[in-house]
Amino acid sequence: LFLKLFRLLCFLGRTEEMERELERMDLSLLSARDRNAILPICIEQKLYGQAYRMVEAYGFGDVQPADRACLLSSRIQQIEYANDPVLVLLCADTFLAGKYSETMLKYLCMYYQGPTKVMSAIFKSASAFLLDTQAIAERILVQALFTAKFIADIGAIYQSYAANGCRMVKAAYLTWFSYLCFVKDMIPPDGFYDALRAWQSEENELNEVCGLALLKYYAMYPSVLEQEEERAEELLKKCLLRGRSFAFFKKLSHRIIAKYQLDDKYFIEYHTGANRQVWLHAKLRDTDDYQVEEMPEVYEGIYVIEKILFADEAIQYYISEELDGQKAVTKSGVIPCEPMPYRDEMSRYERLNEMLLLHPDRDAERLLVKMREFAQLNLAVETLFTIIE
Repeated sequence: LFLKLFRLLCFLGRTEEMERELERMDLSLLSARDRNAILPICIEQKLYGQAYRMVEAYGFGDVQPADRACLLSSRIQQIEYANDPVLVLLCADTFLAGKYSETMLKYLCMYYQGPTKVMSAIFKSASAFLLDTQAIAERILVQALFTAKFIADIGAIYQSYAANGCRMVKAAYLTWFSYLCFVKDMIPPDGFYDALRAWQSEENELNEVCGLALLKYYAMYPSVLEQEEERAEELLKKCLLRGRSFAFFKKLSHRIIAKYQLDDKYFIEYHTGANRQVWLHAKLRDTDDYQVEEMPEVYEGIYVIEKILFADEAIQYYISEELDGQKAVTKSGVIPCEPMPYRDEMSRYERLNEMLLLHPDRDAERLLVKMREFAQLNLAVETLFTIIE
């Protein structure tokens, strides 16, 4: 009977009487079917207060998402964007149903905390409206870092957040992804290395794993290294002072390699789990006996041994580690001595290699000249410089 009366009042355009009847009516006495019929009429007639009272108590029922969005937007404006946990969830449900308004997006950005993928979708839609996404971006980043559940858009989210974001959150993001990229060989989020370089350019101190990730990036991209060689050199210096060496050092510029006497170094690097026992079995090519030594773990799960090779030499090796109580061969390879680019100022190592490459019969005269030059330079160094004990 109430439903028929309500529809009649609607037909007659008596909105105020409809509102009074709803205020007097105990909604619990209505059937779910009647409430589902009355609710769309309330929204259509903009009786938003009574409609929201019904929704808050019994849910939306069969109301279409577009009508839900109208009601929720009105309610948000009515309470002047105050935090209402029930309203936040209703907005999120309506958003997931595919309908939302600018008002709803702003409200969700302010208060919604839920699955990372849902927050990311809200962030993306809100960004299209040029809304302030700083608060939800921070919640996404913190939650993603805490749960280690990452989303495809996390790089874009960080970029929008970074300009005015919390320093601690930014440092955590850069540290965690530096670790994943350097130790786990994960593909970085979009713009990650640009963010890491920007962080350093703002005179922030890079922690060790961030420094390692950035140094490796420089080694992989010579065009960037050429522009920021001083930064790369400073990172390398810190790394060497900590006693850490990695195979990618050999991809740095020849000037840096020569300056830090890495031109004669060859690195055998192996990645596995942390705190493992790993052995290197190595011999010079054309020799018979393998020499066995345990590989030191220079960083979490990264084992490196340093060798020196001269011209025409090569190391043949294989690596074994203890798996389930037994040694298993897990990697093998050959590392040849690589020719060095010509320089006017040559190191002792380069001069020795130059002499080794000269044939004692065909190049006897030139070899003798090079040997004399080497002896003279060696004598000069010993005379002019003394070792400080």
